[in-house]
Amino acid sequence: MADYFPNGGLDVIDIPFEFGTAEATAEYALRAERLMQELKTEYNRVVLILTDHSDEDTGDLFIGPDESGVVTAAPVDSVSD
Repeated sequence: MADYFPNGGLDVIDIPFEFGTAEATAEYALRAERLMQELKTEYNRVVLILTDHSDEDTGDLFIGPDESGVVTAAPVDSVSD
């Protein structure tokens, strides 16, 4: 999308989607809450693009490495309501 804003005016804000550990889940929640507050006060127009990566065989969302470093995946309803 940056190509459509050659003179600036585009802020790209990335919040990694990682739920493999309690620490990663807490960090995600904190960053998402901060982002929501910024969107309410600092922006007139917002385009939100969500991307995910899923397991090709099951369609489960990758949730990041667990405590032992193994990358795990979980069904959507286990990650988000």
